Amino acid sequence: MSQPRCLDIGCQPPGTSLLDPNFSNPEACFCDVLCQVFGNCCVDYFDLCTTPPPPFPPIASPPPSPPSPPPALCADVGCQPPGSSLADPNFAFPGSCFCEPLCAAFGTCCADFYDICTIPPPPFPPIPSPPPSPPSPPPQLCADVGCQPPGSSFVDPNFASPGVACFCEPLCVLFSTCCSDFSDICAVPPPSPPANPPPPPSPPSPPPPPSPPPLLCADVGCLPMGTSLADPAFGTTCVCDPFCLFLGNCCTDFAEVCAFPPPPFPPSPPSPPSPPQQLCAEVGCLQPPGTSLGDPLGLSCYCEPLCAVLSNCCADFTDVCVAQSLSSPPPQTSESINCTTHGTGDYNLDAELNILDVVGCVNMILSGAEYESMEFCLAATMDMNDDQAVNVLDAVSMINYIVQG
Repeated sequence: MSQPRCLDIGCQPPGTSLLDPNFSNPEACFCDVLCQVFGNCCVDYFDLCTTPPPPFPPIASPPPSPPSPPPALCADVGCQPPGSSLADPNFAFPGSCFCEPLCAAFGTCCADFYDICTIPPPPFPPIPSPPPSPPSPPPQLCADVGCQPPGSSFVDPNFASPGVACFCEPLCVLFSTCCSDFSDICAVPPPSPPANPPPPPSPPSPPPPPSPPPLLCADVGCLPMGTSLADPAFGTTCVCDPFCLFLGNCCTDFAEVCAFPPPPFPPSPPSPPSPPQQLCAEVGCLQPPGTSLGDPLGLSCYCEPLCAVLSNCCADFTDVCVAQSLSSPPPQTSESINCTTHGTGDYNLDAELNILDVVGCVNMILSGAEYESMEFCLAATMDMNDDQAVNVLDAVSMINYIVQG
């Protein structure tokens, strides 16, 4: 169906489209003024129903202003009553002046207004001096006035005058207005709470479960050095490997069972007096790690890594064994350069050099494995002096670095 046209339905009065039931139909169109607002005018609306507005009438030029009167003076016109300037036809005419009090508010006073028409205000009356305050009464005491009922201080005329009066009623404690002897005369200690009946006796608690018997090395056996560090129960029980001597967590029978095993043969006769103290330059630096634990050999000093911890190294241990371990290494091979941890001694790859790495090095030495049969990067990591071997010199170097921090 084609849209209607204003030629067919005629121009409609304003608002007709709002009442039409088809107002919300997008295909409907209308011919009233509001169709311009809602955008639903018929196609010929502007040709048939709109007319151009009439032209504006020409603006008449204002009449010429009258000539300005000569400035008046209050000496000529006299002083005028208040508000008379508002009724004057020249009130809004620039240049007019007046001689009444409101001219000061509008800035229209004549030049001699303040000389002719203003009257100075009367002087202010003198401010009377306050009467002298009455002498304060002497402080009263509860022993004189007696104890007062609660709230009586509120109706006293001197309640809001600090220092003038004091009171002897319970609420004076809240407002700090009590007389000096209130606590002695009128304060009553609060009644003590009623005694609570004694609680019923609690049922006897069950006896605690018997504690497990202490762990003994005779039961669990003696363990290789460092084994306890990998035990999940480490730190909660005693241990039976030589490292407990450093950590102080040995089982009670460690010394009898593990540290000092009885000799397999009957005891030998007393040994002759020990010779003079030996030197590492004479015996070398290849004693097995842990030889000095408990001094089982009865030597006066040792040349193995753990002697630095136990303080029983020979006098030249640092000069001979440590200096040898810190000597300049031979050139690195291409394979060792590719191992990023080469020569760091970081056995457990935790980016730190500590006693756990020393234990790993000692266990590698005790295993007796050949350097060439070890995993390459692990062997290169523990080879502190790059001599293509993992031996006691590497353990000495690690302990020396740890001691030096």
